[in-house]
Amino acid sequence: MEKRSIEKIAKIGSMLSRVAVLAFALIILLQFQGSIIASPYSYYVGGLLISLFLYFIFNEARQFLSYRRAEPYDRTQLKTQNDLLFKLMDNLNQEIREFQNAVNYFFFGVRSFKYSTVLLAGLSTVILGLDMTGIRMPNGLDFTRLSKNIALVIGAVITIISTMAIYWNIEKYWLQNKIILQKFRELREEVEFADKKSQLGATEVNEYCERFKTIKKEFYKYWEGVQAERNK
Repeated sequence: MEKRSIEKIAKIGSMLSRVAVLAFALIILLQFQGSIIASPYSYYVGGLLISLFLYFIFNEARQFLSYRRAEPYDRTQLKTQNDLLFKLMDNLNQEIREFQNAVNYFFFGVRSFKYSTVLLAGLSTVILGLDMTGIRMPNGLDFTRLSKNIALVIGAVITIISTMAIYWNIEKYWLQNKIILQKFRELREEVEFADKKSQLGATEVNEYCERFKTIKKEFYKYWEGVQAERNK
């Protein structure tokens, strides 16, 4: 079996496993909230849980479908027939595709953290503000105490999410990957433009290769700084 086929099967299996975990978590939460929250409010909470489930499922599918492997650069577009230039363009294509995948991945993480925090904060506000006067709770539950406990749990979850977002600093990773991606794209376009004007000499090709290495070094230095901060 080819390596690409194995990687594809592994990605599909990983995605299906995450979907299964989310599905079982949804079933447990729906049963739990249905037993402690009176209707019609249980329907509202259930609808919110299902909406969150669908959001994560469709984003998982989008992540899977948007991932692309880099293809070799089309050398017929170049006037200059130089092996080093061909290698440079292939590497640029590879880096651009990999950084694009990374940007998509981190962007999903940024949105998930922010949307989850906003939705949970809104849910907590609604629960605390509900007036259940005259409505009987199942099993003799006191709604005021129950709502405070639920809001406390939601507040703890928001705190955990916010702390994780600050610790992992996903938004900074996303922006840094976008910057590096843009630099690689600019370099590729500059090489293509220069090649269309006239054939490139060995000196010019070497200069472009050095700029490629410089961009890579900048990215490595950034990650070295990240690791150093975490190890403090």
